[in-house]
Amino acid sequence: NGNYFRVGRTDSFGGVEDTNAAIISFESDGDLSWNKTWSQDYPGSWDEAISVASIIGGGFVIVGEAGDLPFISKYDNGGNVLWSKLWSGGSFDEFRSVVLSNDGGYLIGGRTDSFASLNSEYFLLVKYFSDGSLISCSSPMCDNASISETTPNANIDTLVSNPNATYTD
Repeated sequence: NGNYFRVGRTDSFGGVEDTNAAIISFESDGDLSWNKTWSQDYPGSWDEAISVASIIGGGFVIVGEAGDLPFISKYDNGGNVLWSKLWSGGSFDEFRSVVLSNDGGYLIGGRTDSFASLNSEYFLLVKYFSDGSLISCSSPMCDNASISETTPNANIDTLVSNPNATYTD
């Protein structure tokens, strides 16, 4: 639909030491379309959307970390979650980048400490079909990780614009 998406994190809407993932949609002319935050249901969680890829035909996919767990979520253009997967490997793991693959799926790069030896980590390369089913994974984490359906938008807050806010380039 011509929208642009930006993802990241904010601590402006959570409690003390509570960081929420942020998703912002802009119209093609640069005007704000909508913005949302989400977090897990426990205080002190660190949630961050790290990478976003627009989908041909509408919508977008984001990846990042929810606490120490990597996630992938697919949304429609209005910011409504279509599906989401939360991984659990047992240690610090994260998805860092997502791109669309030629077959319409999603290729994700990340890292895992869960199955690495002391003071090292594995690079993680994961591929999903557009329906959210896993195609392939390059890490021992894939053999042992718990991958569960999740609803990351359980605490969605629509941000309120601040008329007194300023932007400096």
